[in-house]
Amino acid sequence: MSNSDPTRSLRLWIYALLITVATGMMLGRIFSADDVKYQKLEEVRSRQAVASGDFQGASARYAMPFFSANDKSRWCTIRVLCDDDPTIAVKGAPYAIDNLHTRLGWDTIDKVQHIGPDGKEHYYSSKPPLLPTLMAASCKVVCAVMGYNFEDDIHSIVRWMLVLWNVIPLVILFVLIAWFVERFAISEFTKIFVVAMAVFATFLTTFSLSINNHLPAAVCAGLTLFCLARILFDNRGSFWYFAGAGFFAAFTAACDLPALALFGLAGGWLLWKRPIKTLLFGVPGALLVLIPFFATNQIAHESLRPAYLHRSAAEPGSQEWWDAPDNWYAYENSHWAEPQGIDVGEPSIVLYDFHILFGHHGVFSLTPIWILSLAGIVFWLRGEKKLGRGEPLFPDEQQSFQLSRQLGVFLLVLTVVLVGYYLTRPQIFRNYGGVCSGLRWTFWMIPLWLVAMVPCVDRLSKRTMGRVFCLVAAGWSVISVAYPTWNPWVNPWLYQFSQHLTQ
Repeated sequence: MSNSDPTRSLRLWIYALLITVATGMMLGRIFSADDVKYQKLEEVRSRQAVASGDFQGASARYAMPFFSANDKSRWCTIRVLCDDDPTIAVKGAPYAIDNLHTRLGWDTIDKVQHIGPDGKEHYYSSKPPLLPTLMAASCKVVCAVMGYNFEDDIHSIVRWMLVLWNVIPLVILFVLIAWFVERFAISEFTKIFVVAMAVFATFLTTFSLSINNHLPAAVCAGLTLFCLARILFDNRGSFWYFAGAGFFAAFTAACDLPALALFGLAGGWLLWKRPIKTLLFGVPGALLVLIPFFATNQIAHESLRPAYLHRSAAEPGSQEWWDAPDNWYAYENSHWAEPQGIDVGEPSIVLYDFHILFGHHGVFSLTPIWILSLAGIVFWLRGEKKLGRGEPLFPDEQQSFQLSRQLGVFLLVLTVVLVGYYLTRPQIFRNYGGVCSGLRWTFWMIPLWLVAMVPCVDRLSKRTMGRVFCLVAAGWSVISVAYPTWNPWVNPWLYQFSQHLTQ
């Protein structure tokens, strides 16, 4: 970034405007968050109206700021860890959700059952406990400072937590994306376009309305790439960047298991380029995540493996499935014994692979801006000294050539590993991520794909038709992102449209 750039100040204000608008939109949706179970609500209303005539009170009680079994599962863990109500916690099993998982508004199918530390069977969230534990600690502070309790102030508690864990981290990520485009892009169009895509055209803002693991994973993946860029591209040797790379790469993997590819590849790249500092500072940074990750699993489940890895590969509901010795999903009335709807899994792996790429849940059909990222990876791989954009990345053109190719390999391997992993899953796991507005398993790659598209957009921006193509891809992507107006846990618009056509 050159201080002599005459338009830099204007661009920074444009970035600030885009980020401010996106933040306001997220906050507005969070402040209005409610999920009303209409059918159950009407039953409760009728009974209570007859008994007391308190019609309005009945409706208020069952409006909850949760949207799916997924976020409820994490909220159950958060509440049992930080709620002072003695009827919520289970003595001798601190992570057990026995007293919450069937309550109206807290009910969830994302749970397991196994023997707890007290020798009795208990229900637990199937989500790794590290993230909910950290969230519970911050929730405890919010409740203490604001004087909230879960029975009377659940909406306020949830909104504070969404701001702390979703909105603020996303704003940090948006600023990082602005830094990346200022560092790597040349075209004014590219710089503004990529930042606009970050704030308006990805499912990260859609999911800001719900506690989930994908958003923290995406933010940490972006921070990992930032640390790598500072170390390798900008030749910064501060121990903070090495510790940060180790910490954020490990935290990405702790949130999204397939991101182990990011952890391994980033670690390998740093060990190759800067082995001593990586060992001295990067490894301890990673251990700050890895030790609590396994420790919380051990405390919660008396196992180092996350709960979702204690699952039988046999056909759900079969005798073999029920008799499997390490199947924590086998319990009375388990949803996973007889999965319904989309959770049955797509029988045809060919059809499934098509739909997660180009069909009703497709990465490229829902958000075609990632086509630009695929092309961009090719440009990075070619290692062009100028990447087709004007000035070289470095004064040393040979260094520019080598590092741009290495970044291309880095992005390509991560993309192939991630997509390939989900393309080859067995049927029970071929459920498109459940009822969800986008292929949520890929969300942690969003910051990396945004950076990947830079050289492609730079080239397209030279011609009017190239810019038009970028705008069409952007508009289509925004439709998919904006379609779930108040609940991210709904099927994509392409899926619902295809269902409509077959009726």
